[in-house]
Amino acid sequence: VYAIHEINGENISPASTSSIFSSNLILQESLPFPTIEYRITDATEVEPDSTFWAINYLWPGEINLIRPSNDSIFVKSGVGITHKNSLSVERLIQFKITSTGIKLMDSSPIYIQLESSKSSRNWEGLVKLDEIGFLIVTDKFPRTILGFVNYP
Repeated sequence: VYAIHEINGENISPASTSSIFSSNLILQESLPFPTIEYRITDATEVEPDSTFWAINYLWPGEINLIRPSNDSIFVKSGVGITHKNSLSVERLIQFKITSTGIKLMDSSPIYIQLESSKSSRNWEGLVKLDEIGFLIVTDKFPRTILGFVNYP
């Protein structure tokens, strides 16, 4: 079991790690985890090639709490079409587990289309459906939503 802290941004946690637990929930070791701005709210099961996807989310109301730094993913990959006029961030990003740590993959993020520039959805659940796409679900904000995101 890999445990990933929800906030791994440069200003809060500049040396993030992921804790690895045995099936008996005994801490085995920790691996370095990349600096990722905003929240990591859930992740998929690890694939045979040691990759997995995670939800990367920002609700603008918590900017002062998590104090995000420069978003290197936006800088490298650009901003989603509906994200251009919003402070909200709703996207899926891919990682790979290696012997030296968990690495952010070079694959482009998958931006989840925002509903409006004034609202965001707190995506809390993520499951990959083969190469078809992902099921995502909110907890209760703004309401319970089950969504589907196409795999690129």
